[in-house]
Amino acid sequence: MNVKWKRTLSAGLAACLLSSCGMSAAREIPVSSETGKEAAVQWTEEEEIGFLTGLTAFTCKTASEFLAGEDENRLYSPSSLYLALAMTAQCAAGDTQSQLLELLGAEDLETFANSSAAWFEGLNQESDEGTAALANSIWLREGFSYFPEPIEKLNNLYRAQAFEADFADSALPKDIGGWIQEATHGLLGKDASDFQLGADTQMILFSALYFKGAWSDPFSKENNSQGPFYKADGSASNGDTEYMNQKAGGLYWEGDGFAAGSRSMQNGARMLFILPDEDLSPEDLAAHPEVLRQILFPENAEYAQITWRIPKFSVADSPKDIPQTLEGLGLTLPFSPYEADFSALSETPLYLSNIRQEATLTIDEEGCEGAAYTEVSADAAAAMEPKEVELNLNRPFLFAVVYQNTVLFTGIINNPSA
Repeated sequence: MNVKWKRTLSAGLAACLLSSCGMSAAREIPVSSETGKEAAVQWTEEEEIGFLTGLTAFTCKTASEFLAGEDENRLYSPSSLYLALAMTAQCAAGDTQSQLLELLGAEDLETFANSSAAWFEGLNQESDEGTAALANSIWLREGFSYFPEPIEKLNNLYRAQAFEADFADSALPKDIGGWIQEATHGLLGKDASDFQLGADTQMILFSALYFKGAWSDPFSKENNSQGPFYKADGSASNGDTEYMNQKAGGLYWEGDGFAAGSRSMQNGARMLFILPDEDLSPEDLAAHPEVLRQILFPENAEYAQITWRIPKFSVADSPKDIPQTLEGLGLTLPFSPYEADFSALSETPLYLSNIRQEATLTIDEEGCEGAAYTEVSADAAAAMEPKEVELNLNRPFLFAVVYQNTVLFTGIINNPSA
């Protein structure tokens, strides 16, 4: 097949918070009355274990790639990318769909669809204790011929809104940005130029995530202190890094080359802080998926009294070269103009032209706000005297936000003042 006959399909990813979304260029596509209902959230224990096993493997493999680099702060949302690829699989067929399912750790589309829908519904929670909100959408070029079944399936499984628009309309990027702002409570989507569409683009997918959680034991600003942060090259900041200090109970574990602890949040989430040994960098640890598994999903965590010293930080990032990275992990067919098969969506030949992600995360005395999560569970023996440990995060470290056994965010801080 000649490449010029193919149309392109872009998958955009975002992690996010609130703004108005009055659209002028796009119209929402109504779904069939038989769909649009709340997705079934029931899954068997076997299905849940199988799904989480695949999600864990995906998280560790992709995080190992996207956290690579040197001396920069990084942030990546495995759950946002996972959900976007899950939606893409609903539009794919044949070997293209098989490659997507293999990367996602799924054996067949039907079982995966039910399990991922249950996972999606379980993650969406809003209460006085905190918020975890996922939103999805699919945008189709006006005049593009498509089958309604995948659109209805995306709405049914993942509550994905569907829009149709003239992709050449100069107002459309603002509409898309408005949707992103609404989904992310205003944290992302403010720059409409991020959403300029190519002349051959027929469809774009968005999977947006917003998270906000308050510490179970908030820090007191009165206990904050100033001090240096020791960078990877051995140099130190001028002592103006602001640290939050507290002694509090939490889960603590050690592994080959690191010590880690987790702080709980009122909504059940946990934030993990991982301090490499002094002769190692965060990148050294992240380079190995099996080490990331020990870090993010520990089996040896125990309750301890932890003396915390955590720098306040805000990090924003856009993981580089997502298509090339996924191709290196075996996902080649969806990006091939000659071999991609998205015939479940349309008779028009399509291929993935790009995937990108943006993410932002901030922590302070009150808690954490941004757009990822993994939950660590352990049985604490109340009769035992807890060990006392110190986690002084005054040099480069890794972190993760975990919720409902899902890593919402993971990243590296090489300079909290950047």
